Order: sequence, then structure tokens, then C-alpha cells
Amino acid sequence: MVFTIAVIVGFVVLVASLVFDGVFEVFDADFGGSGLFSTASVGGFITGFGLGGWLGRALGLPPVFASIVGRLLGGAIGWVAVLFYRWLKRNELSPQALSTSRIVGTPGVVTAGTAAPGEQGLVRVTYLGAPRTMSFVADSPIPSGAEVTVTEVMSDNVLKVLDFR
Repeated sequence: MVFTIAVIVGFVVLVASLVFDGVFEVFDADFGGSGLFSTASVGGFITGFGLGGWLGRALGLPPVFASIVGRLLGGAIGWVAVLFYRWLKRNELSPQALSTSRIVGTPGVVTAGTAAPGEQGLVRVTYLGAPRTMSFVADSPIPSGAEVTVTEVMSDNVLKVLDFR
């Protein structure tokens, strides 16, 4: 019964740490950002402990030996969670990689043109590998369908463009 409860509690903690990223980090128990005491690794250990203990009891082992099997399996699953945590941290994108300033020089196509200089229109550009429609301003009127180049990022969602014509 104890091992079954451990599996359930560990699994809930593990899923909660993945779905509600950072919700348990308020306790700040992870030393140096290693992931050793991250919620995912603790949830993985508890789940592995319960699963290993349950497996040991199912094989007919006494509770003491079943708990040893549980600790070994829990340690293995917890360690895999730590390695996964470190891999995720290593591959995390920096805020600079997501900055819209990287869009300068990108070609785009006007989807809603402007009739006068300084009016806002819409332009479709490729940003971080995906098409994105953003507002734009230009020094001259630009019709829909025109190909333009981004020359400046004026705000998070407004670009300054230059017509290719």
C-alpha cells in the first residue's frame, strides 16, 4: 500500500512540475541549478521508489528488500530526471535569441498597404522560422503585395520597412 501511494504521489509531483513549470521552485531547494533537487528529479525518485517497491513486493520480497529495490529504481529514475533537467537547461534559448531586433534586414510582403507616409499597415515576415504578421510604417505609401525589407524595429509589434521598388 505504501509503495502504491508513493507511485501516485511521485507521479502527481512529476506531472505537476512539468505542466506548471516553476510552481514548486518557490521553495528554492535546488542547489546551484544542478537539477539534483529539482521537483522533476524528486518526483522521479518518489515514483521510482514506489514502482520498485511495488515490483519487489509483487515478486515476493520482504518489505525491507522491496524498499531497497525501490531506492535503486528511484535513484535511477531520479538521475535520469537530473540529466534531462540539465540537458533542457543547456539547450534553453536566451532572451536575446528571441529579441525582435533580429528581424532587421528580413524581407517581407505587405498584406495591408498604406495610402500615405506614416500610416500603419500590415506586413508578413518570417520570424524565428515561422511567418508572422506585424504592423509597419514607411516613409512612402506602399501597396498590398509589395515586397519590402525591415529596416528598424520601432516596438515589439511595429516595424519600419523600405519598399524594394
